[in-house]
Amino acid sequence: MADDFTMAQDASGVTIRAKEIGSKLYQGVLVNIGGTADSPWDGVVQCTGYDTPDDAASQDPVSIAAVADADGSPTPVDADGDVVRILADRSGRVWVVPYGDTSVVGKAAADAAVGGNPLLIAGRASAATPTAVSADDDVAYFWLDRYGRLTIRTRPTGKTTVHAQVAYSASQTAATVYTPTSGYKLCVTHLVVSASAAGAVKLFDDSDSSGNAWSPNLSLAANGGWEAHFSDEHPLVMSAVDHVLKYTSGSGAAGSIWLHGWEEA
Repeated sequence: MADDFTMAQDASGVTIRAKEIGSKLYQGVLVNIGGTADSPWDGVVQCTGYDTPDDAASQDPVSIAAVADADGSPTPVDADGDVVRILADRSGRVWVVPYGDTSVVGKAAADAAVGGNPLLIAGRASAATPTAVSADDDVAYFWLDRYGRLTIRTRPTGKTTVHAQVAYSASQTAATVYTPTSGYKLCVTHLVVSASAAGAVKLFDDSDSSGNAWSPNLSLAANGGWEAHFSDEHPLVMSAVDHVLKYTSGSGAAGSIWLHGWEEA
């Protein structure tokens, strides 16, 4: 089948044509600009290429082109509503600039001085604890101090912080240091025993047995002391809810016990 096959033609010179592309006949529209009845094809505007998505192009497709501009800084048109060109760099990548006052500028390699105004990943500086967002899954800012250091809270959230101090005295057996809220257990990250008088003292989890010991058998001199630190990731935790932190002391012992931690169910 030949190209430019005439399907119909009338005396006015208006012609409906078909064109063969890939063994298929496609109907087109003839735009007759300056033609005559004898030469109706003069001035034909022809769009070649007809392919379905994801197929290799069989003809020269109609292209939507951009104007190459090395720096993406064109001269503006005179007024709103004027026709403007799409700009691309010389490799065909389209220039995109955010609307308004924000510009994406600044580019530097690692260990190089930063020029311009780079696009930053940043948080908000606050010396005080920021106000919480309304609900889980809401967008929230990173919390930084005023030097830009990220605040990291490793202690489990939603737990009640505990600070407690109790005086201990001589010759006590299973005396209470701290009783947690009913249904909770104590988690400790810092323990301090300070002796005002010489004597022995030891701490334990609810019952005085080797498996429940929270301190060595301390034999402290007057004005001496002992302390222990545990990480927030690995605190010293009561073996069961409602267990009480207790101490037993020897003859003449006196001083204070201080702890820091939290309660959890």
